[in-house]
Amino acid sequence: MRISKEMGKLEDYKGVNGKSAIYTLGTLLPKGLEYMLLPLWTRWLTVSEFGAIGLLVAVVKFSSSFLSIGFPSVMSRYVFDGDSSMRSKASMVTTGLLFMSLIFGIVAIVFLLIGGKLWDEHFHEDLLSSKFAIPAFLFIAGLELTICGSAVARVLGKAWSSVICDSLGFFVGIGVSLLLVGGFKWGAEGRFWGISTGFCLSGGLYMFCVLKPYLRITFNFEHLRTLLKKGSPMILHSISGSVILLSDRFFVEHYTGVAELGVYTLATTLAMVISVGSASVVSAWQPKVYHCLELGDKEKTIP
Repeated sequence: MRISKEMGKLEDYKGVNGKSAIYTLGTLLPKGLEYMLLPLWTRWLTVSEFGAIGLLVAVVKFSSSFLSIGFPSVMSRYVFDGDSSMRSKASMVTTGLLFMSLIFGIVAIVFLLIGGKLWDEHFHEDLLSSKFAIPAFLFIAGLELTICGSAVARVLGKAWSSVICDSLGFFVGIGVSLLLVGGFKWGAEGRFWGISTGFCLSGGLYMFCVLKPYLRITFNFEHLRTLLKKGSPMILHSISGSVILLSDRFFVEHYTGVAELGVYTLATTLAMVISVGSASVVSAWQPKVYHCLELGDKEKTIP
């Protein structure tokens, strides 16, 4: 009887293990390519440029914590809800994306003020007149679409769709970076163009492959109230996560300078591989948790 019970548990987690492997593979391939290209980046870019890129990427990702206002988590949970109609789910997703677009301008302005100061300080050039201005906006937009799309893909169990969208964006972004940095000698600006292009492509792919069935020409104020009510508590969670993951860049730059930050950025890039396994399991486990909670079987939410 005990053996049958344990076999039943293994059967319950079989799908989770398979999807964890898919997420792990989808993360390791881009990371492996990124590591192999480090000799090229260190040859073409100075440590100061590495530091500036790392700091500006941190500013963008920290800004996204405010821009998302917890909406991706609420939208993905609502999409998973079997009791809601497809029309209601589509209204929720569309309303969330439109509202996030409305406040995009505010966040973009804040980013330009902060990022522009950093850029002028380290490169002695006005941000709006540089090649950096356009990719700055693209980065934020692409990142937000990617966050929303990946959240919905996870709860729907679309592991392959998530991996394909992320990987294609990454590989294209690397290609653009190699062309602009190695070919046209754009330096840090070229690398940032590549990163931004990659996130924009990933966001567009998520829109087409995952979010498309949930997009309608509608705006529901009741759904907006639900998003704000349930998403607002997530803001502190998002900001706290960003502070934990990104605040070190600001301290390193403030106390040691942008050149030392470049060395620190390289070191953290190598260390990020440690989180691949845990992140993959969490991504695969999320729909299982929602399903168990929906059935009232809380014991199975923890393996």
